[in-house]
Amino acid sequence: GLTYTYKIRQDAKWYTSEGEEYAPVKAQDFVTGLKYATDKKSQALYLVQDSIKGLDAYAKGENKDFSQVGIKALDDQTVQYTLNKPESFWNSKTTMGVLAPVNEEFLNSKGDDFAKATDPSSILYNGPYLLKSLVAKSSVEFAKNPNYWDKDNVHVDKIKLSFWDGQDTSKPAENFKDGSLTAARLYPTNASFAELEKTMKDNIVYTQQDSTTYLVGTNIDRQSYKYTSKTSDEQKTSTKKALLNKDFR
Repeated sequence: GLTYTYKIRQDAKWYTSEGEEYAPVKAQDFVTGLKYATDKKSQALYLVQDSIKGLDAYAKGENKDFSQVGIKALDDQTVQYTLNKPESFWNSKTTMGVLAPVNEEFLNSKGDDFAKATDPSSILYNGPYLLKSLVAKSSVEFAKNPNYWDKDNVHVDKIKLSFWDGQDTSKPAENFKDGSLTAARLYPTNASFAELEKTMKDNIVYTQQDSTTYLVGTNIDRQSYKYTSKTSDEQKTSTKKALLNKDFR
């Protein structure tokens, strides 16, 4: 179908970074969130721009009335989406950040300071954890939200993600062994991996293997190329021949 209607938990609340209750989570927050993402030209907007009715026209400025977009707050606990065409995977899209709710009152109170990456107090929280600290190229720290509706099933009180520059692939394992980390990624290409497999075999978890397909499209008839390219005519001709060569492709 084209219409998806969702009910919001009545015990879902917004909290500050200090864990203080701010307001209930309402359907209008989802409308505000999508409008904010669109107005701010979120780089993730493409995930839903062609899905939600009227969103593409609003994003392109062809229609300036967001009420014409296919997202409605029917009441405080009911939000409804209208799509352009059926999408069997739509429910999974609702978990993406571009459709996350935003409390309008809090948004307006913060202005340009809303959602500053290194300032935990610049956003509200409605999940099991609160952001306590974010230091660029250092660490990100979370603490359990003591007022979360399902707090009894949240069994980890604190989480710290430590920055690693990716240079020394043996460092994560070393930090795991000395207790600095409770989880670390291992690299089979690292010279010490064979030894780690023996000494840490009871701690190693192998992730599921998967595959990915990529598509690269090349526009070989771009007219502006004639005027903007810094290559010579000879180089352009050689490039075109290479792209049209089936053996090369």
